[in-house]
Amino acid sequence: MMKAYIKTFGCQMNENDSERIMYLLEEEGYERTYDIAASDLIVLNTCMVREKAKNRLYGHIGNLKRLKSKNKDILICIGGCTAQDLKEKIIEDFPFVDIVFGTHNIPELPELIKKSIYPDFQLFPHYRPHIQFSILSY
Repeated sequence: MMKAYIKTFGCQMNENDSERIMYLLEEEGYERTYDIAASDLIVLNTCMVREKAKNRLYGHIGNLKRLKSKNKDILICIGGCTAQDLKEKIIEDFPFVDIVFGTHNIPELPELIKKSIYPDFQLFPHYRPHIQFSILSY
């Protein structure tokens, strides 16, 4: 079973968002772990409201570089309002991060993870009901 580690920075709303994220990951077969070194997936859920949380986040992301160099298969996801607001800066400063997503993308996180693991994975646009379903290949 794949293991997911979630670290929450900042406000109380982020605690709620982290629980939503974990629920979605459990639905995809992930098991929660509190041991970052044993995880297959790391999610850092960020907050812009508290400056201290933002500073701690940058230090924490920097520490993940060593973990990623030891295990290239580990997926690192940065989410929340800081990620939403500073996505270009995060991508530029931390190229080893696999996924950057905002609070509005939480429901799509499982699909973003699949797309990162399997580059040929076709994202199904369930959030666009006006697009008709069709068989892409068989």
